Amino acid sequence: MRLTLSIIAASAIVLAATSVLALGYLWGRKDKGDDAKLPFSAGIREAQITDKVIGKPVRLVIWYPTRAKENTARFGTIVFKAARDTQPAKGSFPLVAVSHGTGGSQFHHHDTALYLARRGHVVVVLSHPEDNFDNHDRLDRWSTWTGRPRQLSLAIDAVLADRSLGSRIDQNRIAAIGYSIGGHTVLVAAGGVAQPSALITHCRRVRQVTTMCPSDGPLVRDDGSKLPPPDRRIRSVVALAPVAAFFGREAFKNYRAKTLIYRAGNDEGLPYPHHAAWLMKILPAKSLYKVANDGGGGHEIFLAPDPGNAEWDFVVHTAFHRRMNAEIHAFLKDALK
Repeated sequence: MRLTLSIIAASAIVLAATSVLALGYLWGRKDKGDDAKLPFSAGIREAQITDKVIGKPVRLVIWYPTRAKENTARFGTIVFKAARDTQPAKGSFPLVAVSHGTGGSQFHHHDTALYLARRGHVVVVLSHPEDNFDNHDRLDRWSTWTGRPRQLSLAIDAVLADRSLGSRIDQNRIAAIGYSIGGHTVLVAAGGVAQPSALITHCRRVRQVTTMCPSDGPLVRDDGSKLPPPDRRIRSVVALAPVAAFFGREAFKNYRAKTLIYRAGNDEGLPYPHHAAWLMKILPAKSLYKVANDGGGGHEIFLAPDPGNAEWDFVVHTAFHRRMNAEIHAFLKDALK
């Protein structure tokens, strides 16, 4: 299949070669730099649901506030402190659904999930069944792009139906965070109207070879798949380096979610001004916009810091994530009040 640049490759490999000891050192403690005691510990559990449209499982990792003591938790090469399979804390908490990028996993944004859970959010991160770490060979099919927002809504359904967590969710405070194609996912789930025909217009406007516009034509072909209906439960959205190639000028005329957009300052795969900056022209006027130039400002700056990746400035990457996670937390607190 025709795949170019880092939107695929970096997402697929960034955590595979992670140093277990190094990640244990980084994420094995409560958030460094917090002077006040955090209100909660982070609980974690795994679950699985089925996307009945395609008949495939959707793996979930759910992070949540708890009073239980955190211990070392290991998921493959990822090591951090959390309380595994423990009782959630009592209270009424916002729910945040997270959509990973192409070739990603439920742990590509684990630092953000930990940060939010320790501050009173339930966070569900799903692995999209036709576009994940193990399988991303259907990215050129429109059905993969329409399936992602449907699966995000299924993940929200699953948490709300959970015996121990569902009663602790404030259903008026639901948000979504997405990275790269996950940014596209959460924008569509919240009411953005994406169209495969818009990609042709996008490629004509860009006039260069990019991830979405390879040399042999637009990346995605229309297979007749339909977008799912908007999930109006989602009241706020954070999109990190989002793919915006499928959104025309009228894509957000009925969009209601409060939105924060992050752009990587030097994103070669999704070049300026055709994605995040384009969204700021067509989203509702009150949407917020931030640019990340840290560590060179590449597309992968929004992935969890990886001390095993020699191409990253780990110190700069970590400092950026501490700031970004605090900004996301502050945005969600305001947007969901």
